Formats: sequence, C-alpha cells, structure tokens
Amino acid sequence: MKRVIAHVITSVIALVILCLQLSKTASMALFLWFAPNAISVGTIVVLLLLNLKHKPVQIKDTFIVFCAAMLSTNFCVIISLFGNLFPLYQDAPLSNLQATGAFLNMLSMPFYVWAVLSLGRGFTILPEAHRLSARGIYKISRHPIYLTYVFWCITQNMIYQTGSVIVFSVIQIVLYGFRARCEEKVLSDTFPEYDGYLKRVMWLGTRKKGENKA
Repeated sequence: MKRVIAHVITSVIALVILCLQLSKTASMALFLWFAPNAISVGTIVVLLLLNLKHKPVQIKDTFIVFCAAMLSTNFCVIISLFGNLFPLYQDAPLSNLQATGAFLNMLSMPFYVWAVLSLGRGFTILPEAHRLSARGIYKISRHPIYLTYVFWCITQNMIYQTGSVIVFSVIQIVLYGFRARCEEKVLSDTFPEYDGYLKRVMWLGTRKKGENKA
C-alpha cells in the first residue's frame, strides 16, 4: 500500500507543478528555463504509473525510509515551485550565472534520460528489488539518476540564488545518500551478485582491478 501511495502522491504533485510551469511559458526564455524539469517530470510520472503493475521481489518500506524517499523525490519539486511563487523574479532578465545554470540543466537531460531508460521498470520511489540492472549507463555509474539530481541541486542554486534553496539542496543531497544506501541493501539481500557490482562500479566511474571498495 505504501508503494502505491508513494507513486500516486508523487505523480499528482509532479503534474500540478508541471501545469503551473507550462502556464508560465509565455516566452522562449521561460520555455528554456522550465523545459528540463518538464521533461524529467513527465518521464517520472509515466514510469511511476506504469511500474505499479510490476510487483517487486523485495521492498523496504519502513516509516523512516518512506518519509526519506518521499522527501528526496519531491524536494526538487518544492525548489522548482519557487519560480511559480515569485513570478516577477522569474520574468526578470537572466544573469550570466542564471543562464549558465539553465544551460547546464538542458545539457544534463540526455544523461538523465539514458539513466531512466536503462533502469526501466526498476524506477521507483521506495527501495525495491525488481531485477539487477547493470546495463546502459549503469555500467559506469552506480546511481546515475541520483547523480543527476545532485547536479540539478547545484544548478538550481545557480538559478535561484537564495538561502532557502541552498538549505533545501543540502537536505535533499543527504536524503539521496540515505536512499541510495537503502536501495543497495535491498539489492544486496536479494541478488548476491550485486556485491560484486558494488565493488566494481562507483557513483561515477569504475574501479581498477584489485582496488578495494572504499
């Protein structure tokens, strides 16, 4: 039941924010501003609803894990909401730093889409074990989706430049780390061969043969 609740609530929140953002795209500048997040939100909603029909082999859905997963998933949505709460700030001409942040968001989208497609039905909110995926981008990155989210936390600070966004970003990154650990534990318990994967692949890049896990 928690799995269904997590997917439905996240999808509804994401769609509401997406509609608010699209209503602001009266100019090309604003369209470019919101486009990366709109693409990611749309992808997330489709996958979450489709993946509900796939029953996991194992799931970790304790209250603490549930709250951490929901917060880490929706904090980026909360940050994006700042643009809708302060439309005058968004409509102002972009500084060089803001424009760079928006451009880097666009530049990261192929990396994100590749990660999502590589994960497939394993894309979920709670830590679940469906199948062991080491294909595509997962050959070189243990958590490419979380890595993209961390990158987006950095670029969002370049765009919004407020203390509250910095606080949200730090909390979110910590939650990503906790969530990644929980997922690794579930996968290790379900698939014994996953331990070898952990020793070989880092968050970004692979280890040389003979190098011990940190």
